[in-house]
Amino acid sequence: MRLSGGYRAFVMIAVWGMLLGFGAGCQKDPMAQALETLEKGTPDERLQAAQILVQANRTRVAEDVLARIPAALEKALQDENAEVRLTVARGAPSWGHPQLTRAAVTAMRQDVLSDDREVARRAAEVLEAISGEESTQALTVALRSSFPEVRRVAARTLARRNAQLSGEDRVRMYLALRNYEAVVGMGQEALPVLRALLKADPMLQAHAAIVLARLGDESDRNQAMEAMLRAVESEDPQIRATAAQALGALRDQRGTAVLQNLATNDPDPTVRAVARVAAYLVEDDVVSLTRSLEDSDPTVQLQAVQAIRYVSDPTPAVAPLIRLLRRTTNARLAEESIRTLGACGSRALGPLLEALAEEPEWNLRLRLVQALSAAARPQQVSSQQLLDLYDLYEKEANDVVKSELGQLLALLQEE
Repeated sequence: MRLSGGYRAFVMIAVWGMLLGFGAGCQKDPMAQALETLEKGTPDERLQAAQILVQANRTRVAEDVLARIPAALEKALQDENAEVRLTVARGAPSWGHPQLTRAAVTAMRQDVLSDDREVARRAAEVLEAISGEESTQALTVALRSSFPEVRRVAARTLARRNAQLSGEDRVRMYLALRNYEAVVGMGQEALPVLRALLKADPMLQAHAAIVLARLGDESDRNQAMEAMLRAVESEDPQIRATAAQALGALRDQRGTAVLQNLATNDPDPTVRAVARVAAYLVEDDVVSLTRSLEDSDPTVQLQAVQAIRYVSDPTPAVAPLIRLLRRTTNARLAEESIRTLGACGSRALGPLLEALAEEPEWNLRLRLVQALSAAARPQQVSSQQLLDLYDLYEKEANDVVKSELGQLLALLQEE
C-alpha cells in the first residue's frame, strides 16, 4: 500500500516524537517540542527536529505553532551542523515562503564553497532543485568550487537553464562541461582566464591546457606543458587521465615518453586508454586514431573521436566516423562523433550526404543531418550539394528529420 505524502509525514512525526521524548504521555505539542529542540538540542536532535519540521506543512498542526515554523527553519539555515542546513534547505521550497527559499539559497551559496566535498556537492544539488534567478546566481558561485563534481553539477544546471554568463563564469562553465570548442570559440576573451586557471587545482589546469593547446601562444603552451607534466603524477586517476588528454592536445614531443609510460604502466585502465590515444595524437598518427574507432573499449573510442579534431588532416577518419555514428548505441559517443564530423568541415559533406541517402533508419538519418548541420559552411557548400540536400528534403518521410533538413537548407540559403 502506498502512503500519501501527508500520511508519511504524520508517521515520521510520531516516530521521531518518541525518539525525542515527546510521545504518548507528554503534555507538550510534538511540533512545539520540535521547535524547541531545533534551537537547543544536540546536533543529532536538531537534525531530527529539522526533518520533522520541514514536513510540518503536510500534516495537521496547530495554527499558532505552524506560523512559527518558517522563521525557525530560516534560523536553522545558519546552524553549525551542515546536515541540519542541508535538510532545511532541501525542504524549504515546499513551504512556498519566498523569504525562506531565499534564505535556503543564501545558505547553499556558502556551502557550495565548503572544504567538505560531500557538503559542497549536496549543496549544489539542492540549488539544482530550486528554480529562479537567485539559485542560478548561487550556482555560478559553485563554478569556483575546488571539487570537480560540484563544478559539473553547477555547469550542467546552468547550461540547462540557458544562463547568460560571460567572462570567467562562461569559461568555467564550458570547461566543467568539457566543451572545449565553445571556449576556443570565445577567442581572445578567454585567454586571461585560461592563463589564470593554470595556477588553479590540477583538474582545472588540465582543462585549461587542452584549450590553450589551440588558443594560446608558444609561451602559453610551454606553461601548460609544464603543468601537465606535473599533473600526470597526481594520485587521482581522473586528473591523470585529463592531463594525458591535454598532453595529446599540446602535441609536444616532450610528452611522448610520458604518455607511452602511462599507456603501459598506469594502474588505471581509463588512464592507460586515454594515454594511448594521446600518444597517437602527439605523433599526428591519424591511421592509429582511426583504428581506435573500432576498439571494443568505449573509452578508447571516445578519446579517439575527440583526438581526431586536432590532427593535421582528418580526411582518412571521416568514413570511419560516419560508420561509428550510424552504429553506436552510446549517446555520448554519437554526440562527440557529430562534433568531430562538424570539425572536419567540407571534408565530411560528400560522405555524409551519401550516407544520408542510403540510411533506412530515421533516427540514424537524424544523426547524419545533425552532423551535416555541424559541418556545413555556407561558403564551402557547392551548388550540387545544395541540390542534393533539397532532393533529400523532398524525399524525407519522417517529420522530425524533414524539419531538421528544412532548417539546414534555410540557413544555407540565407547565407
